[in-house]
Amino acid sequence: LIAAGEFTMGDAAGAADETPHEVYVDSFYMDKFPVSQELYERVMGANPSKRKAARNPVDRVQWTDAARFCNACSEMEGLTPCYDTNTWTCDFQAGGYRLPTEAEWEYACRAGSGAKYFFGDQQSELPKYAWCKPHSKGQPHPVGEKRPNPWGLYDMHGNVWEWCNDFY
Repeated sequence: LIAAGEFTMGDAAGAADETPHEVYVDSFYMDKFPVSQELYERVMGANPSKRKAARNPVDRVQWTDAARFCNACSEMEGLTPCYDTNTWTCDFQAGGYRLPTEAEWEYACRAGSGAKYFFGDQQSELPKYAWCKPHSKGQPHPVGEKRPNPWGLYDMHGNVWEWCNDFY
């Protein structure tokens, strides 16, 4: 459970649509690890990843595949699915699994920090927390091998891209 709170979202040095602004997010749930290939295959019956490895994060998944995965997880646990697969709208009141909004993802990634990264401003520290070029050798690595952020979430930087519920 990620507690509700406020934070400054965006990056003053970023693109025009990243202008820093205050955002409030309600509490929400987020898995502590990215979805592994093993979990995705167990739920969906297939593994679309390029480099197969059970503990690696799933990759080569479209946004609609991620939404279908959320619905399948919800159904497996007897929860109401959040996504309407005809319109791809999300019912935030449904109670099932869903992708985080961009604001929720950034809030969870920052974990209360106002620095460039949740661990501070020094990019040289990134290899302790993330698989990024050049030390990743251009390929995904098993989830949870690097240090978590202060809220216990792993792989919030690096490894593979994550999907959010909204456009960004």
